[in-house]
Order: sequence, then structure tokens, then C-alpha cells
Amino acid sequence: MRLPRALNPNENPAQFGIFFSANRLKWLHRFPMAQNNTEPLPWHDRLWETCLRMGHQDRFSHAFLLRGPRGNGKGAFATRWANALVCQEPVSERRPCGRCRGCVLFGAGTHPDVGTIVPPSGKKSIGVDRIRELIDYVWLSRQLADRKVVIMPGAQEMTINAANTLLKTLEEPPGEVVFMLIADRSDRLPITIRSRCRFLEFPVPPAEVVLPWLESRLPPGTDAAPLLAAAGGAPLLAMGYWEENTLQERMRLDEELTGLLTGTADPLAVATRWKEPGCTVLLPWIMGYVTELIRLRFRGTVAMEKDNASPAGQYTGQWARYSRRADTLGRLAREMDVRYGYHLFDRCLEARRLWEESPGLNEALLLEGIAIDFAGARV
Repeated sequence: MRLPRALNPNENPAQFGIFFSANRLKWLHRFPMAQNNTEPLPWHDRLWETCLRMGHQDRFSHAFLLRGPRGNGKGAFATRWANALVCQEPVSERRPCGRCRGCVLFGAGTHPDVGTIVPPSGKKSIGVDRIRELIDYVWLSRQLADRKVVIMPGAQEMTINAANTLLKTLEEPPGEVVFMLIADRSDRLPITIRSRCRFLEFPVPPAEVVLPWLESRLPPGTDAAPLLAAAGGAPLLAMGYWEENTLQERMRLDEELTGLLTGTADPLAVATRWKEPGCTVLLPWIMGYVTELIRLRFRGTVAMEKDNASPAGQYTGQWARYSRRADTLGRLAREMDVRYGYHLFDRCLEARRLWEESPGLNEALLLEGIAIDFAGARV
């Protein structure tokens, strides 16, 4: 067995160490777990207690679906929970000790009873072959821990055939096996898979819990509110925006969309610039922009939104107030035909579906179509 090298966060886990490369388990990847992945996140406290009660009351399910918006820490929760399940000397509240053999192997990504399955390098989806290899793995005897744990980030990336192949194992799992399926878009999973799992919900956490956590990790004097608003209230996504200096890109996109709606920007020129960030980054932001316009259309101007915002929700998804063209957005919302706003939102939803389900799609044409639709919605 080849031990994986140190984890580079910019790389795909599918490039890392291969477990039992001589047999059919060659695609079950192991990679080191970053030390801070097991750090408790304050907005997970209640859910963590719920999971502990399940274990104490012997009501532990064999399959869990961790679902919710991207950036709320579903993967971090699964990592911490998996570590706790294989820890041989857990401390209070079932927190992993970090010192026992199970924790050391888990931290190195070499624990024989923990597997993480991801799409092959260079591919978006998890296919049938990879699920068959996973099934072979779960039928192997446990070596160290009381349970075998399988983590599947991006479970929605399974193909239909792959999901159908996994179904029988989810219905009748072998022995003490725990599946942790993680999905930003659980609606893309077949209902047959969802019905075999116990749901763990990860909604957008309250801002009064998130802001102190976020501010403690940013340089002194950094305003966390715009970051959190740009991320739709998702704390880890907001942290990523700061690390990658993404906030300026988001503001530039808002200016371009506003320019398209007011007729001051050329859609083809805008679409050409959009090729660099790409659909994966831009489509959620464009949908957020349209959502802001529709909300402002019914609830008033940006200033009114700011005055009426509650302390708990004032940074959750209300990005308009931080836009450089906040006043223009308020005017656009008042003058816009709301039916066309819903049309733009549906158009973005369809574009996202096509982008996620069609690997060979022409990204440039998709972005041009969206830019032209915005230009056609001038008010």
C-alpha cells in the first residue's frame, strides 16, 4: 500500500494515495485529513448533540445524507464525526482524542476502516465502476474500529446507474458500516437513495453565531459582513472568498449585470470576460443577483431593507446593500417587470442544470445566452 503525501488544498483528492492498488479497490482514495477539519464549528453544536444521542440510545442509522447549501461545513462535520467513530479513546462528548492509533491513522488518511470516494481525476461524476469498488470495500472485515465509515463528498455527482448500483448495499449494508453521503444539491439524488438515508440538515446558520467566528479568523479591521452577505450566509464560503480575494470579482459582476439591464454594457463583451471565472463560479452569483432584485421589488429599496433587517438575518443573502450600485439596484427593482425577473431566474436554473449534467457543453455559448437575456430585460 502506497502512503499518500501531504495534502495540498488546491489539488483534487483523486490525485492522492491509492488504497490496495493491486485489486479492484484502486479507486478508493485515501488522503490526509487537515487538522482543522475536526475543529468544532459553533453552528454545528445542536446537530452534534443529536448525533451523540443517537449513538447513546442505540438508534444509529447505517446511512446519513448531510444536505444543505455549499459552505456550511457539511464536509467538516462528516470528517469530525468519522474521526469520533474510529477514535479508540474518545474524550468528553465523544470528541476524538487525536492521540490514539485510530486518530493518528485517520489524520494521516491511512485508517483501514475509513474510505472516501470521489470522482476520478478530470471527471465530474461518480460512475458505476467506482461504486462497485466501494461495495467490495465495505464487505471487507473491519480491522481496527467498531464501525467502518464511508464518506462520499458530492454524492449528487453519482450517475443514475451508479446510484442504482449502490441502492442494494444501502438497503442491506454488511455489518457495522456507516455511509455519510454529502450533497449540496440533494434534489439531484434519486428518491430511492434519499429514502434509504437519515437526513442531517445543514441550513444557513444564524448570523449572530457566524459573524464572531468569521471575524476571529480574519485580519483585525476586516469587515466580515460583506463577505458573509456575498456568500449567502455560508461561513466557510465567506472565508474562502477572503482567502481567494473573490469579493472584488463579485462586485464587478454586479456592475456588469446592472450595466446589461440598463443598456450601458455590451452583452458579448461581458460574456467574453465571464469565460475566465466560468459557469461554476458565476451562475450562483447571477442567481443571487436576480433573487435580490425580486426581493427588493416586493419589499422596497435597499435603504428600507437595511433599516428593516433583523440582527439575526441582516447578513444572510442581503448582498444588495454592499453593491457599489445599491441605489441603481433599488431603482431597477421598482421599475422591473417581476415576470421577467422570474424568467431570468428560471433561465439561470436551466443553465445550471445543463452545466452540471452535460460535461461537453459549450460554456462560452451558455454565458453569452445569459448575458443576452439580461440585455433584453432592460427597464
